[in-house]
Formats: sequence, C-alpha cells, structure tokens
Amino acid sequence: MKLTSQKVLEQMPHCPLSENRTIVTAGNPVNEIVKTAQNNNFDMIIMGTHGHGKFEEVVLGSTASGVILKSKVPVLVARPS
Repeated sequence: MKLTSQKVLEQMPHCPLSENRTIVTAGNPVNEIVKTAQNNNFDMIIMGTHGHGKFEEVVLGSTASGVILKSKVPVLVARPS
C-alpha cells in the first residue's frame, strides 16, 4: 500500500511533500490542523475543500471554515475543479 506522500510525488514530482514532512494525527480535524501549524511554526496552512455541509458552510466546508476561524496564521483554501 502506497503512502499518500508517495502517490502525490508520482503525480507531481516537484511537490515538496515527502514522507519525513508528512504529519498524521488523530482527533478533531480543525483542532489538530491548527495545533500542528502552531507547534511547528508554520507560516501558512494550505488546504483543499469539498464544500459539503450546512448551507453557510457550502462555500468552504466545515473543516476549512473552522481552521480559518481558529488559526493564527493565514489559511489558503483551494476548491478542486
């Protein structure tokens, strides 16, 4: 079974993602993303969104919305086409 980082590197060989730069945690996604960014002194959080959920969350999605509200660093959200 291939790791996500290996799959990404096959499709995007210039992507800076690697196994030693991949962090996997368990818990509430919003809290874990924000905590990981803060603990590792990240400059920015970049995340994708599907836009599923309540009407007010359709534009971004509940996880992206929560990260934007709780994060102290900028958040870039991209919606797949």
